[in-house]
Amino acid sequence: MTVEQLTLSEQQVIQDPPPRDENASVTEASSDAENRERWRSVVDRPLIEWGRDPERFRDEEEEIEPPSPDVVQVASLVALTLSRTSVPSPLRVAMNGEGGITFEWRDGAGFSTLEITRDGKAEFFRYEDCRLVSKSRLL
Repeated sequence: MTVEQLTLSEQQVIQDPPPRDENASVTEASSDAENRERWRSVVDRPLIEWGRDPERFRDEEEEIEPPSPDVVQVASLVALTLSRTSVPSPLRVAMNGEGGITFEWRDGAGFSTLEITRDGKAEFFRYEDCRLVSKSRLL
C-alpha cells in the first residue's frame, strides 16, 4: 500500500490494518522492520514530546496553537497503525500551528500530507508538480 492509496479506503486502513503475510520473505520482513524503525524515529519522539507538555509550544504573539493531548493521541494511533502496514515512514511530522499535526511524504515530483486537525479529523492531500491533485477526509 502506498500513501496515495489511503484515499481509496482510509477508514479501513486506519482502523483495521491488513493482516501480515506469514509467507513473506526475510528481506521483506527486514524491510518492514526498518520501515517501522523509521516511523519510530521520525514520529514517536516528536509526538511523545508534544504530548508531555503541549502548552510550552504555545506562542500567543505568533498565534501558534499547539496540538491538544487528544490530537496527539489521534496522531499517535494513526502513526502506530500505518507503521504496521507497508506505508513508508513520513519525511517528517510537524505541528501545523493551528492545533493540528501534519505528516509529510515526498516522492519524485509528488508531495503528500496527512493532517490531523485540531478537532481530530484527518485529511489527506496529494500534490504533483505543486498542484493539488487529490484531497479526502479520512476521519
